[in-house]
Amino acid sequence: MTKIDVDVDVVVIGGGISGLAVAERLLATNHTVQLFEARSRLGGRIQSLPIAGGVAEMGATWFWDNEPRVRSLVDSFGIAVHDQWETGDAVVQTHARVARYGRPWSTNSRRFTNGASQLIDGLANRLPDGTVHLDNPVLGVKPVDGHIEIQLEQRLITARHVVVALPPSLAIANNLIDSADLEPKLFDAASNVAVWMGSIVKAVAIYDEPFWRADGLSGAASSQVGPTHEIHDISGPRPGPGVLFGFGQTTPDKPDLDPQSFINQLIALFGGRAENPTDIIIRDWRQQPWTTPDNWPLSERYDLFGAPILQQPAWDGKLFWCSTETASVAPGHIEGALFAAERAAKAIAEQTM
Repeated sequence: MTKIDVDVDVVVIGGGISGLAVAERLLATNHTVQLFEARSRLGGRIQSLPIAGGVAEMGATWFWDNEPRVRSLVDSFGIAVHDQWETGDAVVQTHARVARYGRPWSTNSRRFTNGASQLIDGLANRLPDGTVHLDNPVLGVKPVDGHIEIQLEQRLITARHVVVALPPSLAIANNLIDSADLEPKLFDAASNVAVWMGSIVKAVAIYDEPFWRADGLSGAASSQVGPTHEIHDISGPRPGPGVLFGFGQTTPDKPDLDPQSFINQLIALFGGRAENPTDIIIRDWRQQPWTTPDNWPLSERYDLFGAPILQQPAWDGKLFWCSTETASVAPGHIEGALFAAERAAKAIAEQTM
């Protein structure tokens, strides 16, 4: 068999948690790895913004006790966690009224006390200098003569394997891979699988204290009215600011979420003290070009999460999909992203043993 001279064993596209985790695993098995991230930051759909006395999670927020991969990282990095606040009644907002109920659901979830971005920082710190390249969007990926060509803005590099650690439909919409280079069933699945959080807007309201707790409220609410449809208390475990966040579904023809409309909703749910937050932060993931395709119809095909064809390598074992959407375990969660990374790294290692 002719030996192919390539620049690197594996190119990883995407610096979210799945991309960082697969890079770490591959480096541990003595593969050479280069990771390219289009944004100027790592983390993808994990983003913790510092606020006075805590953090505001603009992306992934929780993990659960049945998610061992997240727990392993938490323990390994010594990350402080705490239980999601669930004490008190919930509020339900319908078109007819606002009513107070005993909490109608229990998440039994955990939160990262100083932000989910600690997972990103921990993984990034394990990677050797020169592995990660920010502000480096990949323009195209193509199989050529038994290896992979990766086109960047300033250069072309070659690799034995490529791991697409992005939502598959984002990769297709951004013309990362030519449809002619994919088997039709794979192209159909990759094109149509929904982007987790791709149509979600998150709004965070920060107050001097979690005043709703004194009223016997949990800070949890559901709403048929909007502009957000589900609200939670994401205050920290220590005395300090009170933080409420709400998220809702957006569509291309729907107006952007207006901060005042969110405040008005919080007043209706939690009373007059909600009128004066110290800050409002809004993250519309629909408008994040490296998360949500801006030239592609938003898909609702969540049934394609973990589809077998998205778990299998293409191009004779050279192209791997690796994002939470492709996980058969906990798709849409941080755990799912880590599972997808574990699967891809194991498959590449087995090929090269």
